[in-house]
Amino acid sequence: MFYLESCPGSDTDSPSQTQTNSPTDSPTDLSTNLPTDSPSTLPSTPPSNLQTIFPSNLPTDLPSDYVTNSPTESLSEVFTDKLIYEHGELIKITFSYLKAKEKDFVGIYDNTDSDNRPDKSELFLRTCNSQSCKESVSSGVLVFGPNDPDEGNNQNWPLAAGVYRVYLMDKKINPIAYFDFSVITPACVDGSDKFVLKLKKGKATLKPCSWLTPQKIKKTCLKKVDYYAEGSITYKPAQVTCPVTCDTCDPCYENPKSKFYKSTKKGKVKTMTCSSLTKENDIEKYCGKTKSEFGFPPAKEVCPMTCSSCTPEGGSGKLKLLRD
Repeated sequence: MFYLESCPGSDTDSPSQTQTNSPTDSPTDLSTNLPTDSPSTLPSTPPSNLQTIFPSNLPTDLPSDYVTNSPTESLSEVFTDKLIYEHGELIKITFSYLKAKEKDFVGIYDNTDSDNRPDKSELFLRTCNSQSCKESVSSGVLVFGPNDPDEGNNQNWPLAAGVYRVYLMDKKINPIAYFDFSVITPACVDGSDKFVLKLKKGKATLKPCSWLTPQKIKKTCLKKVDYYAEGSITYKPAQVTCPVTCDTCDPCYENPKSKFYKSTKKGKVKTMTCSSLTKENDIEKYCGKTKSEFGFPPAKEVCPMTCSSCTPEGGSGKLKLLRD
C-alpha cells in the first residue's frame, strides 16, 4: 500500500490531508483482490491414478509403493500380508477388482519367469477360491498353503527361497495388478519327521534322523532318494529331512541321483534323475515345469544347479554333492 507524503517545508499539510490522499480501496476491497487458495493452473481434482498407487486399505506396516497396478485398470489392487515369508509359511493375498468377471485368477510366479499362463505359475487360484470355480468375485482374501484350499495338486508348495510376483489377472491372462514378495531360506535343522529309507511294493520304510549313524550317512543320504505321499503328508528322503546330518544345507545342493517328477501314466508316477538332464532341450523342458506328484517335486527344486534356480551359499556357484 502506498501513501502520498507531504512536501518538505509545507505548513499546510496535516495528518487529515495525508489520510485523504491514501488509496480509496478499503480492506474489504483488498480482500476480494487477494489470490485464491491455489493457483488456477493446478488441476481441480487429483490425478485419477493416485487411488491405485496408494490403496487406502493397505496394511499400515507395508510401504504403499510396493503395490503396482496396471495403468489400464485404476480400480484394482492385489497385495500379500507380508513382504518376506519364511519357507513353508502360509501366504495370504488380498485382492480387489471392481470390474471382476468369472474366471479371474490370482497367480504366484517366479519373478524371473516372463510366462504368466496359469499352468506356468508356482501356485494359482481363481478369485472364487479354487482352480475350477467360475463365479465372479470383486474382492476377497486367498490363502495359499499345502492343503487349504484344495488346489488339485497343481501347485509347487512350499515355495523355494527367492523373489516372487503375485498377479491379479483376468481369464484372458491380462495382468490387472501385481505385487512382489520374497521367501527366505529357513534355518537349517534336522526335521522331526521321518525320512524314506526305501520303497517296496508301494510301502515305505521310514526312519528318524537319529537313525543315521556315521557309518550310514553317506550311503543313505546319497542313494536313498525316494519320496512317499500318504494322504496329505509327504515323506522325503534323508538328504531333505535331515540336512544337517547329510550336510545338504546349501540351497544349491544337488545330488545327481535325486529324482524329480516327470509324468504320470496309468496311475503310476514316472521320475527322472538330475544326472539325466544333460541335453539343453531336456533342461529347458523339465526345468520349466512346476507340477509335483506322488510327493516327487519338479526338477527346478530337486536339481537347482542344473536348472539355475538357486543362489549358491557364499556365491560360489559350485555344484555341491555328496560323494561315495
